[in-house]
Amino acid sequence: MTHSNSPKTDKLAAGSALAAPQTVDGIEAAYRALARVGDCDSDGHLLEWREAQLRAVRASRVADLIIKLECLAELTGCADGMTAKGTLEAHEWVQSLLRDAVYLTGVSEGAE
Repeated sequence: MTHSNSPKTDKLAAGSALAAPQTVDGIEAAYRALARVGDCDSDGHLLEWREAQLRAVRASRVADLIIKLECLAELTGCADGMTAKGTLEAHEWVQSLLRDAVYLTGVSEGAE
C-alpha cells in the first residue's frame, strides 16, 4: 500500500511550524489556549515561555504595559527574596518596560 498525500495535506505538513505571536494580545491568547489544552505537567515551562515572549515584544498601548507590570509585580512580590535567576528576570522586565515607555511616549532614549 502506498501513501499518497493530497496537495492540501502536503501544504499543511510543510507549514506545520507555528510562528511565535508578535503582540502582547497574541501572546496572551496563545498562552490561554495552550494552558487550556495542556495537562498541567508543563505549566511552569509555559509560564516561562509567556514571560520571555512578553519581555521580547514591544507594548503598543498602556494596557500592554499593565500586563507586563503585573508580571514584574508577581516576580518581585516574593517575601523570601529573589534568586539570581529572579534578579536577572526582574532586570529584563525593567529593560523591556523602559523600551516600551520610550516607544509609547515618543521620547528618545537619553533625552532629559
